[in-house]
Amino acid sequence: PVVLTGSQIPLSETRNDAITNLLGALVVAGHFDIPEVCIYFGDVLLRGNRARKISAVGFDAFDAPNDEPLITFGVDVVLRANAIRPAPTRPFKLREIGSCDVAALRMFPGLSASALQHMLEPPLAGLVLETYGAGNIPLTRPDLLDVLRAAVERGVVIVNCTQCLHGSVSAAYESGTLLKEMGIVSGMDLTPEAALTKLAWSLT
Repeated sequence: PVVLTGSQIPLSETRNDAITNLLGALVVAGHFDIPEVCIYFGDVLLRGNRARKISAVGFDAFDAPNDEPLITFGVDVVLRANAIRPAPTRPFKLREIGSCDVAALRMFPGLSASALQHMLEPPLAGLVLETYGAGNIPLTRPDLLDVLRAAVERGVVIVNCTQCLHGSVSAAYESGTLLKEMGIVSGMDLTPEAALTKLAWSLT
């Protein structure tokens, strides 16, 4: 197991959450056979690539909006055993992701085609596009669609992720279908952070 943790209040402060989080992370790493990279924070263990930081002030600072905790710590320790994946057959290996030509862009009303085109210019190799709802952009903006289509045709990998905390990108609506037909990759229910990391890993 690889367990990441931290705290909202530093260990140097009398009142802190660092001790609890560190002890919990050590318990998980030492006593549970979970062959994944996880986050222990606020009495829960989350699958790392499903987690997001949701609060800058609360002790429950991380959540996995489209997943359940692998372990919940209370009076009892509740392990979601059926969610634990089998150990990989290859040994664990870290690969550094250095400087890479990927970016993320959150769609917003009034985004100009020129700004989008500027972002997609070389040397950009990949973009996580955070769209509305179930993966939509306005069909009333053919200028944006033209810019996206041209980028895909010249080899830029664009991944469509939803801006929503809960739910998934789907082709249920016309614009989502159009993006898929253009060659834009569905991020399904990936978090934008995970999508960006996977994109950077794939393109370096």
